[in-house]
Amino acid sequence: MKREYLGLFLCSSAFAISIYMMIGVVMVLLTGRAIVLGRNVSGHALLMLEAPVLALILLSSAFLRKKARFFCCVSLFSAFSLALFQRADIEVSPVFLAGLVLSIIALIAGFSGEKQQVSLNERTANVILSIATVAVMVKAWSFVWPEELKLLVFLMGAAGAMLLLFKNRVVSSGGIPFLVFFYCSAAYTLYASDLVNWRIFWTVSIVLLAYSLIPLRKLLR
Repeated sequence: MKREYLGLFLCSSAFAISIYMMIGVVMVLLTGRAIVLGRNVSGHALLMLEAPVLALILLSSAFLRKKARFFCCVSLFSAFSLALFQRADIEVSPVFLAGLVLSIIALIAGFSGEKQQVSLNERTANVILSIATVAVMVKAWSFVWPEELKLLVFLMGAAGAMLLLFKNRVVSSGGIPFLVFFYCSAAYTLYASDLVNWRIFWTVSIVLLAYSLIPLRKLLR
């Protein structure tokens, strides 16, 4: 019981910081200009690149429900990681780092051990998605940068692919935000390199965000 309350406290603290981050993102959108991996971005591209961060924060708002807490903690961790990845070439706010650390600890301390069986259709989709992501990761290794964050990007991608294979929806649902981070990071890299196919990876991340609503809805029952 103490561990559950600790996890709830940590998750709520990280969520509070994410609201601060969300306000910062909204302010960036209002100014209409930002920098992603050293490249200036504005207009529709800015909205597209910031949208996944906002979506992950909104998804994490369901952390009060015990079965959904692991998913929410992973969403928070992915949101902070994505925001920090965007700003890899500039000084990062200590507040963002604090939120990242809190979300990591909440992931560990707040895992409830609850169980909910994954349906056959959902499991089939998860397996296909996992295998496809591993194939994409092999090809993406050659172009994802910066080098100091490359290992983190692929570790999170691998973690997401692995979690999707679990039969317990409480656990498998957490794989989706990890994959959102992976595909978004690849999109940021390609955008900064001025390659038009960044939209493909961005689109995949948006589809994953929409797909995450299926297990989340079932976890909230």
